[in-house]
Amino acid sequence: AFTWVANPAAAELEVIVMDWLAKLLKLPDEFISSSPNSRGGGMIQTTASDATVVAVVAARERAIRTNRQKYPEMTEHEILGRLVGYSSDQAHFCFEKAKIVSRVKSHFLTTDENGSLGGATLRQALEDDIAKGLLPFMVNVSLGTTGTCAFDNLEEIALVAKEFDIWVHIDAAYAGFAFICPEYRHYLNGIENTDSVCMNAHKLLMTPFDCACFWIRDTSNLEKVFSVSPIFIKHNYTGKVPDFM
Repeated sequence: AFTWVANPAAAELEVIVMDWLAKLLKLPDEFISSSPNSRGGGMIQTTASDATVVAVVAARERAIRTNRQKYPEMTEHEILGRLVGYSSDQAHFCFEKAKIVSRVKSHFLTTDENGSLGGATLRQALEDDIAKGLLPFMVNVSLGTTGTCAFDNLEEIALVAKEFDIWVHIDAAYAGFAFICPEYRHYLNGIENTDSVCMNAHKLLMTPFDCACFWIRDTSNLEKVFSVSPIFIKHNYTGKVPDFM
């Protein structure tokens, strides 16, 4: 990801190809930049670990903005100290590293005999933490864990997360592109209630390393956190073209 002015053709081609892949996967229109009224789209990250850090930081900042409005008496630092994220105990270690980088708490929830995290377990954790005064802000859903290729119940988890208004990130780095096949697409049921998803093309699609495909429902959540505009990358097409700075 880089500024459009550095290489307009490459920047625009990246957006086009990410839309092609999103359509192959039958992602919701909100994740496809060329869809009418879409505020989302895709971009290439180096690894799924990087994409997870981006998702956690974006989710954290959205939660801080939301809770500042809900609890005006609390400072940003106080809110940050209460934020907590969730993942299964089978998730890739990148989520644990992401929470260290972003300075938030996290809970790794117990999975069932198939290594899968379900909605009831998440709901109980959310209710327990809210009772303790914590502020849940996101859940990381694993679709194809690295150790056993286990799948969390995305449909259940996404509905619970929607009820509690927390960010849902899907880590499908390992198995994600198998969902192009109709017989596996059902593992993505529930994605319509999620915020971001990552799949590694350098695994099942066998593209050169590194090529982690990252889609987000609302790119403004990235722009509010990561956008920078030093004088040497300003150009006359800002706001009209895809820009990854």
